[in-house]
Amino acid sequence: MGCLCSQGLSATCEAMLGLPAIALELPAIDLGLDIGGLGSASILANASAELSAMLDLGLPAFPLSASLLMQLTATANATAHIKAALGIDLFSANASAQLGALGASINANLSAGLAAAFGLDFSMLLKIGAIASLVASIEASLGINLALPGAMAALEASLAVMAELSLSASAGLTNVASFAAAANLAASLGIDLSAGAGFGGAFGGAVELLASLELPSLDFDVALVASLVVALSAVANIKAVFGVDAFSAGAMLALEATIGGLPLDLLAKLSLSAKLKAVASAGAQLGPLVPMLGIDLSAMASLSASADLALPNLGPLSLVASLALNMGNLGISPIASVGCEGCPVAALL
Repeated sequence: MGCLCSQGLSATCEAMLGLPAIALELPAIDLGLDIGGLGSASILANASAELSAMLDLGLPAFPLSASLLMQLTATANATAHIKAALGIDLFSANASAQLGALGASINANLSAGLAAAFGLDFSMLLKIGAIASLVASIEASLGINLALPGAMAALEASLAVMAELSLSASAGLTNVASFAAAANLAASLGIDLSAGAGFGGAFGGAVELLASLELPSLDFDVALVASLVVALSAVANIKAVFGVDAFSAGAMLALEATIGGLPLDLLAKLSLSAKLKAVASAGAQLGPLVPMLGIDLSAMASLSASADLALPNLGPLSLVASLALNMGNLGISPIASVGCEGCPVAALL
């Protein structure tokens, strides 16, 4: 069994306390802007024939509420997240025992190990990390590297094209997108919906296994851990996108030079464009259709709703998993064997 290591947590806290001060003048950009849907919007706007064929299937009204589909998707994502970061397969026979040991270490180590980080001001770091995410999103969605010569002209041309897109999330397309999202979700869980099984039979078995878990009662400062996760993610984004180590002594000068070479005024314009936001929103809402273009979804017409799907609350564990993944990005091992030298958890088990 493994535990969330107190020594790893202390090393993480010391690293964050050692971040050099960064102070930069940044333009008024909507750093909460999500343009990830622009890529999907572009693909779907050029797939009118495929979308018409999907509408012609005459699928019935999707049998689940949008909120329940989101909960199912979040649960599936959390399950995969916990397995990747904490090494616990929630569908395994000994998952409850593993969670018990992990829960004891979380309660014993987490809040205490990170207490010194309480009250740290990460605001500038988060702004720079958000710019890095926006830059990465533009490259992923539009194929434009803002750090390269000619990027501004390319971005302006691409945004002009995007502004002319007529894609909208009509009721019919939104309904088909829900079936596509269910198909994507089933594939991620290894469930075959091609035979038109009801959601109760298809997802019920997996949900029942999760509902039978003995989830540990966790006691930690959620706000503190969440703020640290966001800050660590910003550090990772800055390194991945800008190639700058935020912990280095020359981080501010390096970031000033890097960010100074970006078309930030154009990004500010982008963040204020209601038309582009609408296109991105439609693209995100209809995004599940992209991997399903050209695939016949007619067999899913007989999907039926389950009377009850009791979903476990994996939020706290998923947050700890996010912390563990970000600790790993710093080269710090988040999980250790129970009973290692100095371990305060062994006596609790």
